[in-house]
Amino acid sequence: YKIFDDLTSPNYKFTGLPDGEYTAEIRAKNEQGQLSEAVTKSFNISFTVTELTTVSKVLGILLQWKNPVFANPNSAIEIWTNTEDRFETARKLVTLAYPTNSYSFDGLGVNETHYFWARMLDTANGNAGELTTSVVGVTESSGEKLVDYLQGQISRNAFSQALAEEITQIEKTGKRNESRMRKMQVFKTETHASSGRKLVAGIGIGVDGETEESQVIISAEKFVIADPNSNTLKTPFTVSTENGQARIAIAGDLIVKNSITGDKIQANTTITSPKIEGGHIKGNTFEGGVIRGARIEGLTGKFTGELEVTQIVGGNVLEVFACTSTHIGMSSRITYGQNPLYYIYYMRKMVKVLISSANVDRELFIIDPLSSISGRTYTSDFTRHRGGRDSDYIVSETTFMPGIRNLQARITLPNGVINEYKRSISIPRNETCAIDISYETLSDTSVNEDTFTFIAVVKSTSSKTISKV
Repeated sequence: YKIFDDLTSPNYKFTGLPDGEYTAEIRAKNEQGQLSEAVTKSFNISFTVTELTTVSKVLGILLQWKNPVFANPNSAIEIWTNTEDRFETARKLVTLAYPTNSYSFDGLGVNETHYFWARMLDTANGNAGELTTSVVGVTESSGEKLVDYLQGQISRNAFSQALAEEITQIEKTGKRNESRMRKMQVFKTETHASSGRKLVAGIGIGVDGETEESQVIISAEKFVIADPNSNTLKTPFTVSTENGQARIAIAGDLIVKNSITGDKIQANTTITSPKIEGGHIKGNTFEGGVIRGARIEGLTGKFTGELEVTQIVGGNVLEVFACTSTHIGMSSRITYGQNPLYYIYYMRKMVKVLISSANVDRELFIIDPLSSISGRTYTSDFTRHRGGRDSDYIVSETTFMPGIRNLQARITLPNGVINEYKRSISIPRNETCAIDISYETLSDTSVNEDTFTFIAVVKSTSSKTISKV
């Protein structure tokens, strides 16, 4: 805490405060230095960004979030990104002025995965809020949407529209338009099937000096690339249209819908093979069968059911639970001194937790803030009377009030009750434990709530067992 004394105005402005909750205690002081009863005012400074989400786009990812209600002109939002769920190696993507609440991350490839974090900061003094938990975003991988996107790009081009008109005219044409500096060659052939259906195939090749681009557009129901050095027809690459749906065949292996990107094959159906060798398989879910090998690694994980191991390496398994005490009242008033006259109070607090049974032996450790609650020295002047003709005299006396008092605990175990506060408790297998802690803290040096942390150290995995009651 910080004391602002001898203020000459009934208001005070705080600037550059970091993220957190604050309580201001206000007292008036008269000419003799006597203090009035305290008036408290609580307020909150929030730099917390919430509801960070991603939306897949073609060749991009849209980020959206909710900003805190904040009126600092120096506020900004930082967006961080990484291709894996690790902030330690993430890079800052962009810094945006408040109150921006969306950002489009463009220029990406097909089916790219990126992780994102966001936070708000005060650019004037460096105060920053907590980073959000990571969210994952994936660029669009749907073949239909990619085709629609590319088709839209092509259809918006004046050159491709003009070229399509030339193909429709069923003619081989070469012409020059001086105003547009455009050259094109169009080849087209047609026939009629026995059913009377008209069959058309064509190719247009052109350049456009105005838009500074070139294009090759093919009009066909099936597009095949053949090997000119082979005596037999080989089609390493085929594109066909069936019922309005594009189908791509590579070396005879048909891939329908979605996309092929780089060294990945992605599909919305099942890939069946008796054996897959080499490289690695990366995905979110693996179902069925047996995994055999010397080592399974991961940043996080979850096993459902029974886990049987011969040794857990890297220390015991921990369960950590934090909760705050409850303010249940005030002590009677203590007065001290004459000039000034002090009114001293202690706040009564209580915390209760229940540790449920588990099929393991546990050691419970309690981490509390009690040792950090300081006491206070109160100094006041007293008038002493001599009697008779002797003059009275004034003395200055000091008393010390401790920061915490009346610390009591009741620890209930199946084998008995412990009526003293212990920061380490052994809990046998399949047994519960109830802990009631009560104490008083000096109101001048403490807050309404204190945080207690309970750490259960066990020898194997178990479900969470600690809860506030």
